Amino acid sequence: MGITLTQLKSACLLSVSILLLILSLQGVRAQVPVPEDAKARDLFEMGKKYLKTGNAEDAALTLEQIDKTKFNTVSTASIYLSGIAWLESGNTDKALSKFNRILNYYPESRYANDARYHKALLLLKNPETKEYGLKMMMDASDQSKDKTFQGQAKDAISKFLYEEADITFLNYYLKVVRESYKNIVAEALAWHYIQKKQFAEVQGVYNRVDSTGKRVSPRLKSMRDKCVGLTNQEAPRSMKLSIALMMPFFASERDSANPVSSRSLVSVEFLEGMQMALNERVLPFPLELEFSTWDVRRDSNLTRKILAKEFEKDPVDILVGSYYNNESRVLAEWCEQKKVLHIVPYSPEKNLTQGKKFVYLASPSLPTHAQKMADYAVTMQGYKKIAVFSSDERITKLLAEQFSAKATALKAQLIEKKYSVNSEKAQTQIPDLVKQLAGQQIDAIYIPDGNEEIAGMILTNLKLNKIQTAILGSPEFRNFRAIDKELMDDYLILFSDAVFEMHQSELSDALVRKYAEEYNQRLTLNVVRGYDLMNYLITMASHPENKPEQKDTWLKSKVIYNGVNQRFQFGQQQDNQSLFILRIEGRTIGKAHEY
Repeated sequence: MGITLTQLKSACLLSVSILLLILSLQGVRAQVPVPEDAKARDLFEMGKKYLKTGNAEDAALTLEQIDKTKFNTVSTASIYLSGIAWLESGNTDKALSKFNRILNYYPESRYANDARYHKALLLLKNPETKEYGLKMMMDASDQSKDKTFQGQAKDAISKFLYEEADITFLNYYLKVVRESYKNIVAEALAWHYIQKKQFAEVQGVYNRVDSTGKRVSPRLKSMRDKCVGLTNQEAPRSMKLSIALMMPFFASERDSANPVSSRSLVSVEFLEGMQMALNERVLPFPLELEFSTWDVRRDSNLTRKILAKEFEKDPVDILVGSYYNNESRVLAEWCEQKKVLHIVPYSPEKNLTQGKKFVYLASPSLPTHAQKMADYAVTMQGYKKIAVFSSDERITKLLAEQFSAKATALKAQLIEKKYSVNSEKAQTQIPDLVKQLAGQQIDAIYIPDGNEEIAGMILTNLKLNKIQTAILGSPEFRNFRAIDKELMDDYLILFSDAVFEMHQSELSDALVRKYAEEYNQRLTLNVVRGYDLMNYLITMASHPENKPEQKDTWLKSKVIYNGVNQRFQFGQQQDNQSLFILRIEGRTIGKAHEY
């Protein structure tokens, strides 16, 4: 084939000796005169010596002392080199923080592209950030004029595609990757097929590149030529799969002036996302997929009639629906009786799965939200004394009870603060409840209430009483807009959610563009939910461990699908355990942890 993995295993990191030479010769290029600092220069030279002699941690600590001086000619160089030092010492978190600092605060620095390269290497090692890592490595290569650097970046990309990626990922990535890298991805995909002796598939890979009008690389052409006439070792799999989407589309409410009813918008966007995934996915074997949609109009009786008329004699393999719990219960009962896989696309109600074997929640339930938040607060953050504010409102109470039970089991000390369900009474009670916490050295406060007015009042009184603590919230915190920005900025605010918009990958960028082209609309969370779920179902159907005759056990396998916003892995759990702990940063949202 002309390809060996040995050729791809060249070192990805710049050698320390070359790096030190570059740093010693170049210094820092600035837009305005930057002052020299003798002390900083001495520390910089000492840090280089430590790094050159293999004392990476001492080098990092020495270089970090330069931060205590005013900005000078070696400031940016020291930040970058300290990142290399931390990387050499094995502390990847600190290394990543240094590379991020260069990229965020000194994007015009001569070290920015090197920082981008090293950050990309770290992201490629994490399955959850691999696409972002690929995108960043391509950016690093494209933005450099140094041929050696470009080759090094492309070697890192090839190393990942050959050694870490699988056929399912490569099939999809070939569709969304930027044009200049299609041949590199196609070559890796062809190589994987050849390793599995699926020679006939290599022609298909060749055709996919050739059909774009782009020149096919000599290496890909050579692979195709060598596979001509060879037969697959195993016959390709084939499968039939039927999926029905039963959602409240309220089709009768549409007219020429209002083609999409406001009540149907969520369902329509969810359908659009599923259809986009269905249209673009290329599978490594023939899949005959039948996809149908049904309007249940938030009507339980109509839902029963559709099930009896359309699916009684010929049940589907997978039924998705509905957004409303009453119809979801009807669908759950029917699917359990008929042994049909049922996925509830969005509902926090864990009781929908209780006593059921075939019903799954596509998003984490309320108990999962609370339990994971408690685990993060106590286990990950080390919070030992936590105040829990709650009322007897159903969801607020459930979250508070589940959080308290988990936190108590983890040996945290809890302080319960209850206020009235009545909003007016609660507003008179909250100031006194908060005041009682003054002087108690609280590590965090859990606010499961989705009422923004209540949450804002708690924060306001915390500030008035000069109580500084972390705030742990419910998924509703994502939607809070009325609370004063400066007040929000005063606290570390963490909340749980099922999704996180990771719009920093080729996948998400391509989806944004494609949705805009097809529907002339801005991509929404509902579209991405449908897109991720359909891709997950197709991934399950195409996974070699999932046999066509065992569809009832598919979702219990350990297959992981990392989508744009969601990560699916049910395993033995019918409540999807994938959940994000997010952090509010001004008016943006960042990821603190993922379960």
